Amino acid sequence: AKTNQGITIGFDDNNCEKINIDIYDILLKDSSDSQENKNINEKNFEINCIDIDFDLLTPDEIDYDVDLYIKSKELSNYFSELIQFGEDIYINCESNLLKLSSLSGDNSMVQKLSFDQIERYEVVEDYNIKTKYKLNYLNNISTLHKVFPIVKLCIQNNVPLCAYFED
Repeated sequence: AKTNQGITIGFDDNNCEKINIDIYDILLKDSSDSQENKNINEKNFEINCIDIDFDLLTPDEIDYDVDLYIKSKELSNYFSELIQFGEDIYINCESNLLKLSSLSGDNSMVQKLSFDQIERYEVVEDYNIKTKYKLNYLNNISTLHKVFPIVKLCIQNNVPLCAYFED
């Protein structure tokens, strides 16, 4: 429904197989007039109801090896620079160093971050992560830095990256 339109949704008790939707324009009379609003330009819809059997798909709970909390604006800047050098981002995480790299042909870029530059991190003992993701997707979601100042990246070998944006 648009401005100055009303909508009524219901169904007939005798026929529960259909939903009735009425959309109508409301013509407002002069405010000094005590008469009811007048309905014009009415549209009526009758839609069949369907029964949907579905299985809810939920991902398995994963305890990631590395959880990094980083300023989302900084991460967005890293991604926008790396995307100039290739379609994939390689994440190498070991000891106290995080390396983000991208390459295309003979050109490459490596961004090294010490964990001092990261807001917070949680890692398992003796971790060593070397994984690859599509940089285009990460670059697109990193535009949320305008709304969320911190992003949590959950990383593990051979598992999709998980990103949580926090206030």
